[in-house]
Amino acid sequence: MAVNKIHKIQKEIGGRFMYLECENNEKLLAFYKKCNFKIFGKRRLDRDETDINGNYLIQLFAMF
Repeated sequence: MAVNKIHKIQKEIGGRFMYLECENNEKLLAFYKKCNFKIFGKRRLDRDETDINGNYLIQLFAMF
C-alpha cells in the first residue's frame, strides 16, 4: 500500500528511487526483496533508537 502511494507521488512530483531502513529481520527482508528492494548497506543505530532490535538497520532501495 505504501509503495503504491509513493508511486502516485512520484508521478506527480518526480523521483525514481525509494529508500528505506529496517531491522535485520528475515521476514521483513524477504518482503522488501519481493517488492523489488535491494540491500545496499547497513547503518549503526543512533543513541535515541532504543526500541529497535540489534545494533544496526539494513538499508534498502528500489528504482522505479
